[in-house]
Amino acid sequence: MEGAAADEGAAVEVVDGNDGGAMNSDLFWALRGGGGFTYGIVTSVTYRTYTPVPVQLYVFQANTTNSSALLELVGGLLRFQTQFTDDGWGGYGSITNQQINFFYLGPNITNETAATTTQGWSNHTSSLAQFGALTAEQTYYSPSWYELYEILWGNGNDTGLNVMFTSRLLSRETVSTNYTQIVEILVNCTASFNTIAGGRVSQFPADSAGLNPAWRNAVVETMCGFNWADGTPSNEDDGLITQLKGWIKAIYDLSPNDGAYFNDASLFEIDFLLSRRALDLKIGMRI
Repeated sequence: MEGAAADEGAAVEVVDGNDGGAMNSDLFWALRGGGGFTYGIVTSVTYRTYTPVPVQLYVFQANTTNSSALLELVGGLLRFQTQFTDDGWGGYGSITNQQINFFYLGPNITNETAATTTQGWSNHTSSLAQFGALTAEQTYYSPSWYELYEILWGNGNDTGLNVMFTSRLLSRETVSTNYTQIVEILVNCTASFNTIAGGRVSQFPADSAGLNPAWRNAVVETMCGFNWADGTPSNEDDGLITQLKGWIKAIYDLSPNDGAYFNDASLFEIDFLLSRRALDLKIGMRI
């Protein structure tokens, strides 16, 4: 498949408790992710499939004890992110108070294109060496996405933890106009981030149910939050929740027209219906 699996569903068979077996366009829309409800028991799904393509993996890490250099690294990545998105790169990363690291995936990108499209970012980060930023980068080639998936995640055995966080799908406009203030928040909350490649995800119509429409206008999803051990006193949790609310308010003020990914929206969202796909909820209730 290409893009989101929910977008590539061509047909669904479902037991929904009604008499008829006729096509129901609203129900088909809802079963692919819309509405936020449960509609029946899916017994079969037919997906569109595509020929496998090779994948490039770009890995980057920078370490610095210079707070100004760290802000410039994160700010630079936000500025470069639109280009990365348009060139087809998407992936995952994280920020601490002394480090930024990420890995990006580029489907169907040649070695030459991979080198060309990462050169500008590489030059930018190299220029920060004079301020104590130590950087390392590497590009890898895989003949298919599945083979790369097996290398990265095939042997994973993660366990759960207590976590509370907020996410924000930052649009091109927000990234280009407010990146300086947003960078300070992301460094302060030691954010993690998912970057959004262009391609199939952004090519589907706005009423497609597979993703929050804000996702299709975004170039990066940022996440701020905290985790706690079992048995942590409630007063300590309350302090962390207060801090989380502060991050939510600060980033909302800088991006009031952006949304949160449906599954990653916080309980304390400023505009809950905007973040949680108000249109989808209304249609879901109608179904």
